[in-house]
Amino acid sequence: MDTLLLLGDKVEKLDKFLAKMGHKAIDAGRGDNLAAIISENTFDLIIINPGVDLDRIELLNFLRDNDMTREVPIIFVYEGLKEQQQISALGYKKIEMLLGPVSVGVLASRIAMQLRLRKFAGRDAYATLGEKNARLTELNERFKKELKEARQIQENLLPKKLPADERFQISIAYNPLEEVGGDWYYVQKEKSGVSLHCADVTGHGLSAAFIGSMTKLALAAADKEMPGELLTEMNRLMASQIPEGKFVTMFSCLYNPDTSELHYARAGHPPALLVRAADKSVEELKGEGFALGFLDDASYTSLSTQLNNGDAIVIFTDGLTEAQNLANEMYESSGRLNNILAESVSNSSAEDILRAVLNDFEDFRQERILKDDITVLVL
Repeated sequence: MDTLLLLGDKVEKLDKFLAKMGHKAIDAGRGDNLAAIISENTFDLIIINPGVDLDRIELLNFLRDNDMTREVPIIFVYEGLKEQQQISALGYKKIEMLLGPVSVGVLASRIAMQLRLRKFAGRDAYATLGEKNARLTELNERFKKELKEARQIQENLLPKKLPADERFQISIAYNPLEEVGGDWYYVQKEKSGVSLHCADVTGHGLSAAFIGSMTKLALAAADKEMPGELLTEMNRLMASQIPEGKFVTMFSCLYNPDTSELHYARAGHPPALLVRAADKSVEELKGEGFALGFLDDASYTSLSTQLNNGDAIVIFTDGLTEAQNLANEMYESSGRLNNILAESVSNSSAEDILRAVLNDFEDFRQERILKDDITVLVL
């Protein structure tokens, strides 16, 4: 849709013609609020009729001095030879002069011609400004819609609800840096207990979200309970599909509440932390293994440890530990994470522990802008 700016006296039936042709007309009347109108709109053509309060020569100077209208074509309806000569002497380009008064038919034909010229003048960066602006708006709206759909798809890949069992508690915080992120997690019941998975795709945005979705599909297709076997099969499925330079780190664990045994494996992911309630010690659950997609034939081994009543497992992405405060100190190197876990583990719920970590993290970073997605799981 082309947008026209009308100044001065109305031309009978012009509004109906413009509406019928699908053009948008903004009538600035005698020009009282011209500056505001120009600042809020992008125009494809300006029509100046007699009947403006401003000196019409000064009006032309104003329009050609303004960045928003400098290159916009103008149809100028002049009232006599003297005015025509004055306008010609200004030397401005893209001004078509018509001797008034003009009929709606004449003006309509000149409007159509000017708009066609504008469309064909592809070498002029400003000739299609309105059209480009409309296309950009359309592309922006389409991108927002696709981003929203991608976010919905990603959210649908996350667990709808967490497994409920009186023998354990699970609490999760998920904070993507952008509308869609590269972090991904999943929790599900298994025959022998409950499994927790936390993954981090290199990069951010749509590409990372897409690979995160691929990770969830690989998890379902692998159909393995033991973490080592699961990661090995997932890597086999994903390695040939992940784009070059991309990979996925992942920590996977299986907790059996009947035996209190925890099996776990790691694919290049930050080690999870085991917090002992009895002595408030904090242990790293390391394991070995490259990130998924790094080697086609990578294999992963399950390790195990025994949990006691009140112990907690904390799994996270490096967006948490590598975040910096205003002094450029990383959260991991500050030692605060281990300290807050030791302080909060006794007689606390999973939600209490998670909240303590997040509150301490917010205090640490001092409102510094985050540079990565953050996901934290507490079992």
